[in-house]
Amino acid sequence: MSEILYNVTIGDQTKEFPEGMPYGEVLQNWDEQAAADTVLVLVNGILCELHKKLRADCAIELVSVSSPIGREVYKRSLNFMFLKAFHDVAGLPGDVRVMLQFANGNGYYYETEGVPEDTESLVKRIHARMREIVDQKIPINKDKMKTSAAKKLFAEHGMEEKSRLFRFRRVSQVNVYSLEDYMDYFYGYMVWHTGYLHNLDLSVYEKGIVLVLPD
Repeated sequence: MSEILYNVTIGDQTKEFPEGMPYGEVLQNWDEQAAADTVLVLVNGILCELHKKLRADCAIELVSVSSPIGREVYKRSLNFMFLKAFHDVAGLPGDVRVMLQFANGNGYYYETEGVPEDTESLVKRIHARMREIVDQKIPINKDKMKTSAAKKLFAEHGMEEKSRLFRFRRVSQVNVYSLEDYMDYFYGYMVWHTGYLHNLDLSVYEKGIVLVLPD
């Protein structure tokens, strides 16, 4: 860690932290309870994910998981973790498919293809895997890459539908998130690691799976 120290102001208090410390660690050293409830920060008015690193003196505002923005971050991250757990349990993309059919205020409804076991058994195994991932506090990594490179990467991983999506992207770069060996494209911010996603549930509905969102 750098010997250079920067002043960080939260509310009416200012403390010093070393250059290069992730904002998530700054919050953990500041107040563990506040850190547990915070999924993003406003750094000098700019919204940042918690893996971003301290580079200058700054004023920080906390974005709670219960705020409208924070709730969307939680939902997006929980959805990503579900997809990771599904493929850990059921197989790699290309071998099996899980497709989001619709979303409502209480959850996401998915249907699957290529999975030989019954849905109830599958849901139990996915739920157990998600709990393991939460306990492991696995970092959610973010990489900015050229759209052409992302298209090729997803094709190599058997995610042809995601690869085709990039044909319609007019920007030169996209953000690709990874969770261990699973990667996906999302438009929007994520939590720092999976330990934030402890409030979760799955249920069987008709022939599909509902990822239940916290209220």
